[in-house]
Amino acid sequence: MAYAIAYDLKAAPIEEYESLYAAIRAYGTFAHVLNSLWFIQTTENAVTIRGELLQHLKSSDRLIVFGITGESAWNDLVPKVSDWLKTNFN
Repeated sequence: MAYAIAYDLKAAPIEEYESLYAAIRAYGTFAHVLNSLWFIQTTENAVTIRGELLQHLKSSDRLIVFGITGESAWNDLVPKVSDWLKTNFN
C-alpha cells in the first residue's frame, strides 16, 4: 500500500533529523515529494509506520501518516519524483 508521510519539525538544526530521513528511506520504495512530504510503498500499516517514525522526532514535532488510494495529479515536480509517482500511482 502507498502512504504519505508529512511532518512539521520544530527543533533545529535540521541535521538532527537525519535518522528520520534514513528511517523513511529504509522502506525501500519512497519519493521525497516536497520539503516535508514523502510517499512510501510498504506492507506495514499506518499505525506501525507512525510508531517507527516517532522514535526519530522531538516531542514538539508533528507527524501524520495516511494511506493513499485513487487517482492523483500533480504539477511541476522534479522529474525523479514525477517518474516515481507515475510508476507507483498511475
